[in-house]
Amino acid sequence: MISQLQRIKDSGCMRVKVLGPGEGNYCCAACSLLVDREFSVDNAPELPPSDCKCDGGSKIMYIAVEEPKEQTSQAALSEKTKDAGDKMQALGCALTIFVTIPILILFLLLFVF
Repeated sequence: MISQLQRIKDSGCMRVKVLGPGEGNYCCAACSLLVDREFSVDNAPELPPSDCKCDGGSKIMYIAVEEPKEQTSQAALSEKTKDAGDKMQALGCALTIFVTIPILILFLLLFVF
């Protein structure tokens, strides 16, 4: 049987959060230490913890945590900015060549001949 953590990992999610039993429901000290904590899927502890003493078994579980869209957007924006900077630099070089050469030719024509 595939564990809940393995299913989350197989889905491509990189982080998990431990979800508790909810208001008014009891969980033991071992489980309480994990509730609301986030882990990378590679470093997440096995659930239930080996020292779980919950009545009727552990009531905690993993939920997948999405990467913040801001970080993803920031990385994409940074890449686009770098690409735009490269294009502007190339355009600047081209403009320099196409503007400088005619000016030099004009200068030579006016002052040499």
